[in-house]
Amino acid sequence: MKGDIVVVGGGVAGLTAALLLRRKFPDAGITLVERARSFGGLLTTYDYGRFGPFDCGMHWITETGIKEIDDLYLDLLPEQDWVFLEGAQRDLSGLFYRGRLQTNTQYPDLRHLPSEDYQACLGDFFANLNRPRADGNASFLDFARSRFGAKVAESVIAPIAAKVHGADAEVLDPMARYLPLLDRITLFDEDIFLNLMQSPELRTRLAFPEQRRLPLSYASGRRSYYPRRYGIGRVIDAMVAQLQEANVELLTGSRISAFDLHDSTIRRVEIEDAAGEKRMVEPAGLVLWTVDAAALATGLGLPLPKRTPPRRRTIIVSMLLKQPPRMADLYCFFCGDAPFATYRVTNFTAFCPAAPRNDGYPISVELLVDLNDKRSPNEFAQQAGEEILAFGLIGSPEEVVFARAEPLASGFPSMARGSIRGLEEIREMIEDKKISNLLRGGILAKKNQFFQHDVLIDIHQKVAAI
Repeated sequence: MKGDIVVVGGGVAGLTAALLLRRKFPDAGITLVERARSFGGLLTTYDYGRFGPFDCGMHWITETGIKEIDDLYLDLLPEQDWVFLEGAQRDLSGLFYRGRLQTNTQYPDLRHLPSEDYQACLGDFFANLNRPRADGNASFLDFARSRFGAKVAESVIAPIAAKVHGADAEVLDPMARYLPLLDRITLFDEDIFLNLMQSPELRTRLAFPEQRRLPLSYASGRRSYYPRRYGIGRVIDAMVAQLQEANVELLTGSRISAFDLHDSTIRRVEIEDAAGEKRMVEPAGLVLWTVDAAALATGLGLPLPKRTPPRRRTIIVSMLLKQPPRMADLYCFFCGDAPFATYRVTNFTAFCPAAPRNDGYPISVELLVDLNDKRSPNEFAQQAGEEILAFGLIGSPEEVVFARAEPLASGFPSMARGSIRGLEEIREMIEDKKISNLLRGGILAKKNQFFQHDVLIDIHQKVAAI
């Protein structure tokens, strides 16, 4: 490698990229630049003093199937310091839907619909299998119709999507199916389901009706892991410690303020800290960008297409309960019912036995609220308490020992078609520049790239190809 390396973004993608690059280029100068005051992005842990630590929602590490990546993470902590989530227990997630907490599956279970509605959904689902699939310009509603039929799409899927994203399904992009997962439905009991699974067309649309008895031949085979001593921030701390030991320069509260681009090569990178002090990395051998592509495009002098701004923001409410929440053995569940603001509730004790502390059992309630909602953190914490009471997780408000709300700085990802298309246009403009020493990683660095393990696989492939 001729010249120094700059990695932009201190989340999981950027930290992983920096570790991989250090292994490949042991003598290169490497600088990691993060705009926030700390590393890890959402994989952070709040410290609430005597009430203990709380993760920022639900996060764990999922295997990629690439030995170098998986070993990199597993080696961050001694093997006995991990809790392994595997087999049918890898991801026990539910859904609060139509006033009922589903503990059997996180996908809408239509078996509980009124008989007439169930029969209509069932008939339209099978009639729809012969219809053409949605094309590349489809909305999320088009996607759902082509996958499940109009009845399911309009009466089941679209209302959940509208509740979560604050927008009609017809203006959302098909990627909205990831938040929460809405690419399957539950229609049948186990014996019928197992017979139907011989068909690939049905297998990709239908959910197994009892996740704990899912035949492992239908599972991904990837396990997940979480620190045995509670706190996903332990993973980030270990990565940062390794980077420091490997002489990677770590900058927080800093941003890339300018590039010197010549003959399709970035020759120099200007970095500015929070105080306005600037420094140069020159010559630049490689820039690996893992955060918002719009800032990169601006730095390259590219015009930004119009994008639909986020409509929601996330409020993380950390709570301690006197008793474990009444949600069976679920690690988490999503909420598909309006007017609840809850997006997801996580029961940390279900997958980390060391999570409880003397004051009680920690949970996280993620609220999605309008961007212009100006209520105070205390009011959001009160709302979270009222909603978990309505869900039946607690029997009375007195079961809540502690509650603290933290509004996230970034908005909930906009899944509007205008926003996704804008990001794709930006990606194409950057690729058209054919900059020889620029690599992009992270969410949507490739079309439909969204989940953490896909991001890490992509980064590994790009670093390996240098």
